[in-house]
Formats: sequence, C-alpha cells, structure tokens
Amino acid sequence: MSGANCNISVMEIMESEKKLRILSVMKLVHHSNGSITVRDFIARCRAETEAVDNEHETADNLSLSQVC
Repeated sequence: MSGANCNISVMEIMESEKKLRILSVMKLVHHSNGSITVRDFIARCRAETEAVDNEHETADNLSLSQVC
C-alpha cells in the first residue's frame, strides 16, 4: 500500500494497517446477495475485469490471425 517507496515511515505502516483493518471489517449489503466484505467485493471486481480483458485479448488475437 506504500507504492514503490522502499523507505517507508512508521506513519505509512500505521495508515496501511488502518486501511486493511477497515477493508476486512466493512461489509456491503445487497438485497439479493446478502452481505459481502469490501475486500471480497474488490477481489471479485478485479477478477471480472481480468476476465473481460482476457476475452478482449483473445478476440483481438483471433481477428489478427484471420487477417494474416
């Protein structure tokens, strides 16, 4: 959470800990899915984004191979 900074301060560590603690405790509530932690929500969003990106990449590769 401190980026590419190799020399992090104690304050940055404490802020990162605080963010991680908040993410693990907070829950989002949806009427059809029940409750889900913010961390799980972010992980699912990332997984869906990666899946869509992979589909687009595959489609692009297929269209390029058909042209050649």
